[in-house]
Amino acid sequence: MQFLEPHDAPYTYLAWSIDLRTTGPFVRKSTTRDGARASLLEIANDLRKHEDVEVVRVLETTFVPPMKGIPQYDLVLLVRAQGDYRPRILERTNDAGLPEPSLAATVNNAGLFGDTDAFDGPFMLNHFAGTTDPNAAVDAWKSVSRWYMDKLDVDNSTLLRFGAGEDWIIVNYARIPAPVPMFLIGQLFRPSFYRNVRAQLSEVGMDAFPIFTRRVSA
Repeated sequence: MQFLEPHDAPYTYLAWSIDLRTTGPFVRKSTTRDGARASLLEIANDLRKHEDVEVVRVLETTFVPPMKGIPQYDLVLLVRAQGDYRPRILERTNDAGLPEPSLAATVNNAGLFGDTDAFDGPFMLNHFAGTTDPNAAVDAWKSVSRWYMDKLDVDNSTLLRFGAGEDWIIVNYARIPAPVPMFLIGQLFRPSFYRNVRAQLSEVGMDAFPIFTRRVSA
């Protein structure tokens, strides 16, 4: 496993709770969300025309584990660009009639392996909260990432580190190699998951709150 040099450009992370309704853990279709998604896609296509914008991704949540504290986001916009694009993106989304996002943050890429955006597939946004400091959180991510690669063939991760006072310490943005239910079964039914992953997170005082998404395009 080879960790790569993180991207130097920051990410803008915007997340909305437009109309999140579920049947079990599966997110139901919504015409309200369809309209918001169309507006986000138009904004995303405009952003891609800027020379200093490197990556733009619109993600729609498909699966929300039934856990207390899980973020209720159903649309996410990720933009990696030179400079802080958050103010101008917020202005664009406001002009488009989108509600205020539940989360609007400029975050740094604190860790990287593989290429999360190289292929399509289910994408996990695993949000971590707790009492640990960001450096310890990054170290814990590196350690548990080895387990995910060895046991579940997760060959990529883009780690996003939040600033002080934000709701989250880090978010692991990763493409998973199997449908979400199969991925979760492969994780939760392995005793080593509890010995290694859960134990290490508990040791540093950090809890995980994942949602699963699909990438959408025009």
